[in-house]
Amino acid sequence: MRSLSLGLSALALSLLVSSSAHADEPPKDPAEDVTEPGAAASPPEAPAEVPPPVSAPAVTGDSTGTSSAGVITSEGGGKHPHGGHRGVDYKNARLVYRDPTGLLELAPGGLLNFDFYAFGGPGVKDYQRSDGTGLKANLAARRVRLELSGRIAHRWFFVTSMESANGGAVLPLNNFLGVDIAPMLKLQVGQFRVPFGMDNTSSIRWGEFMERTLGARVLGAPLVRDLGVMAWGGTDRSAIFWALAYVGGEGQNRASTDNRGDVVGRVIFRPLWESRGPISQLHFGLSGRYGRRDLNYAQYDAPQMVTPGGYVFWSPTYGTGAGKTHVQPSNNQTAVAAELFVPFHHFDLRGEFTAVRDGRREVLDGSRNNTERSGTLSGYDWYVQATWWPFGPTRMAGAPGSFIPSVDEHAHARAMSVAVRYEQLRAKYDSIDRSYRDDGSLVPGVRRGELDAATTDIKVDVLQLAATYWATRHARITAEWSVYRFPGTPRTENQAVAPGTLPNGGVGDARTLHEISMRFQVSF
Repeated sequence: MRSLSLGLSALALSLLVSSSAHADEPPKDPAEDVTEPGAAASPPEAPAEVPPPVSAPAVTGDSTGTSSAGVITSEGGGKHPHGGHRGVDYKNARLVYRDPTGLLELAPGGLLNFDFYAFGGPGVKDYQRSDGTGLKANLAARRVRLELSGRIAHRWFFVTSMESANGGAVLPLNNFLGVDIAPMLKLQVGQFRVPFGMDNTSSIRWGEFMERTLGARVLGAPLVRDLGVMAWGGTDRSAIFWALAYVGGEGQNRASTDNRGDVVGRVIFRPLWESRGPISQLHFGLSGRYGRRDLNYAQYDAPQMVTPGGYVFWSPTYGTGAGKTHVQPSNNQTAVAAELFVPFHHFDLRGEFTAVRDGRREVLDGSRNNTERSGTLSGYDWYVQATWWPFGPTRMAGAPGSFIPSVDEHAHARAMSVAVRYEQLRAKYDSIDRSYRDDGSLVPGVRRGELDAATTDIKVDVLQLAATYWATRHARITAEWSVYRFPGTPRTENQAVAPGTLPNGGVGDARTLHEISMRFQVSF
């Protein structure tokens, strides 16, 4: 009996010590064990150049249907999984502020691009524009951007941003709101980057080069952003990503003028998405856009063709005084594109092909309701790019064509990329292409304009080299060298000409332009 008593006493003492040891531990959060089937631990990416905030882990099912965002209930109490309220998180290179209930999440952000440009080539030092400016070495605030993104009740997301470009006025940039219906279906309305092509849908802050390709900027998506509605679905980890938008067709910060719009869409396929390693991000994709412009209302100039350094090699205006002529969008606007991205551990290859056929018309400055001639801008652009990462993590923000970064563990890492890109643009501007009657004869009184008086060809070859050092994902320095070549005899075989052939250039057969540039970037 004495031994039994001692045994019971020891067991009681052991239980008392164990209970005391666990009494000081914080209670376990139910969110650590309870997860909604099929729900992701973080919300889907919003299609913009700024990432959305991160939601708390899911704890229960949502009676309204399946969502890729987590759902916080009173059971979770808005606590961080490791205990205690946590009002600030760091996710996808952004600081995320969350209220204790998890109802509202806000992520402030910004982008600063300070760019240096210098120029070289035959006649470049003497080149002078009509306003007296030339191509001189300069340092400019290329982008000064402030932005705010967020989520409300986990399903509703929004992005708002303002930007001053090259020291100009502060204007709205990405501004939209949307709802997350399912992992493969989101809807949004507002102003956003149109879903056309890999290069155009990649955020400028993460690119290996300072600016996008000519194919994206002057052919495929020259208006860059637009106002409208978009449905989309998928992430950078899914087998398929798709986006379909209906936009006004007039470009950013401009309401539709003619009750017509553009349909723009993109779909990409990742055939190896279940593989391990970088090759899982291999993708190929297709894009397209179609719209129409009413000549009675769309009375604005067509996009110009310009290098990142500011040299306009094809302008939609020419002449002076009463004879000043404007090239404007008119009738059908169509484009298609194909893309391919092949990643390896420290190396990747990518490329795109873009083809367009956009209607144009020419009007005199003082009588824009009278069409002088109707034509087309047609042609194609293609590029190939190879990137090598000698040290640090590769692809600091994931695969190109993704809207936001997705690898948080790389945020503090240092890295370097070295990239080479070759691009070729071949287009034709024919000012009277649509000025013929059904019998094949030219409409009486119509004659060619000055731009295509000698040739309809627009030809540009571009070779670019860029090296970027990432101090962290938030700070980078890029050095870049670009060579633009305009083949053929200036003006008689090519509408696009080097600056040396223009007034004060002094070199009649100049065919090249060199741009040497650097970018100092901070993003948050």
